Amino acid sequence: MAPTLPINHTEKVLLKTFQEVLGAAKADVGVETNLIQWGATPLDIIKLKGHLQYELGFRNEIPLIAILSNPTARSLSRALADEALLSKTYTPVVMLQSKGKKAPLWLFHPDNGEILVFLSLAKIFTDRPVYALRARGFNPGEAFFSSINEVIIEYYKAIKTQQSHGPYALAGCEFGSLLAFEVAKVLRANGDEVRFLGTFNSPPYNTNPSRHVDWSLCLLDIAVSLGLLSEQHRASVSQYFPALAKGEAVQHIQHASDPTLMAELCLTGDSLADWADIAFSLHKMTVGYQVTGNVESIDVFCGESRNSTATDRKEWFQAHLSSWAGFGRDVTFYEVEEDTPEGLFGMEFGATFQKTLCKVLLSRGV
Repeated sequence: MAPTLPINHTEKVLLKTFQEVLGAAKADVGVETNLIQWGATPLDIIKLKGHLQYELGFRNEIPLIAILSNPTARSLSRALADEALLSKTYTPVVMLQSKGKKAPLWLFHPDNGEILVFLSLAKIFTDRPVYALRARGFNPGEAFFSSINEVIIEYYKAIKTQQSHGPYALAGCEFGSLLAFEVAKVLRANGDEVRFLGTFNSPPYNTNPSRHVDWSLCLLDIAVSLGLLSEQHRASVSQYFPALAKGEAVQHIQHASDPTLMAELCLTGDSLADWADIAFSLHKMTVGYQVTGNVESIDVFCGESRNSTATDRKEWFQAHLSSWAGFGRDVTFYEVEEDTPEGLFGMEFGATFQKTLCKVLLSRGV
């Protein structure tokens, strides 16, 4: 079937920009083509934001959430024409995949609060909706969450509004693993069935309850996850980086980063600092937070070490991931390979992981 053609100027500009950024032939992408299902990467989405800002002559910033929530040229054209849609009240839910009759998969954001890491994962599903939960604070005027309990309540309500009854399938990476676990407990306490709870190579946070959180290190983590700095660079500066003032830390990132990549990602010193503020606010909540209780089942997907204190995969599992065994009656561990462990946002969900996840969901009856 031939792609749908544009019907107005904005759709024409959007479609042309989509095709250029994605490197797609005109015959492959129309105004109803879903960018995420087509295979757009996090870098594509961020590049698209900058290109659209320029091509459409927008003086105000186009929110990233506007593109994620309207991933076709037609739906985005409508959203851009309606200022109310661009400045709507915060909702954590971002639909990454809408088709399918199986139970939706709910994905909880990592430490940095953003959900772009899940784009490559969402496109493999055609039989179930996929939703991601994004932190509050990315848009102007949005207050950060003040506590883990506030996040849990907000995300629980959002899930119930979208999916009124179970069975539920929840998963997360990094901070999102903790949130998925806590929301699963709330669902069960209210009589709902959670058939799948997955944690993507992430331990429960109370494996290190006395850990210190530093704003500059949050900024450094974001820079590495975006590909602005290498893991080797992080290791070389991590000892003295916490001593830097905020402005000094931001300047270091800017001077050490490729300016072309900074421009492609539409990043400035201010935007990096704003993102670090969000990540820092989330990290602070976990200091001293003790994970308690248990759920029916947990599926732990184990990959390479993501912590400088673990020298290899075996130590990473024994010292960190294995702790999940105390939080569920049926806890299963799966070894998976990450095709590109240092991809954009720090994690790429490779083919082995994807196949394993699909098999586990099937075995859990969702």
